[in-house]
Amino acid sequence: MKSLRHIVPTLAALVLALVLSGCGKDSTPTSANPVDETPPAAPTQVGLSMDPGTGRPYLDWAPSTSPSVIGYEVYNYAPHPDRDNAYTLAGETDGSTTIYPLPSVSEPTSLYYRVKAVAANGTRSGWSTIALIHLRPWGGSPDGNPEPHTPGVELDQ
Repeated sequence: MKSLRHIVPTLAALVLALVLSGCGKDSTPTSANPVDETPPAAPTQVGLSMDPGTGRPYLDWAPSTSPSVIGYEVYNYAPHPDRDNAYTLAGETDGSTTIYPLPSVSEPTSLYYRVKAVAANGTRSGWSTIALIHLRPWGGSPDGNPEPHTPGVELDQ
């Protein structure tokens, strides 16, 4: 009869071999769920809205239809959008915000805007449509805020 000293290491080796082999009914190796790399749908209907109380202009858009959107990136370009890679990031919003405040200008300025949706997995949508915004000085008070209902923008699409 073998001594206990020889049986214990043999049993330990057998248990270790069973654990490492998976010893279950399913022989398929387990792995983490694959990351969804699908880009979200692009925002649509990029346009212009005005705050009725202050007259402040905002870029606005219809949200992406993708449920994984956690934010939006707003890009602009001036004077003309000949190349997609010429747009620069103007700002970002969270996934529930579909407006972006337009800048105050001291002289008439035309800017092209586009928006991208950002998903939780870090992928970005394609470009939205282009909105050409014509900004004009807002008039305004000495503190630089616009007078209420002062028209300051036009939208070309």
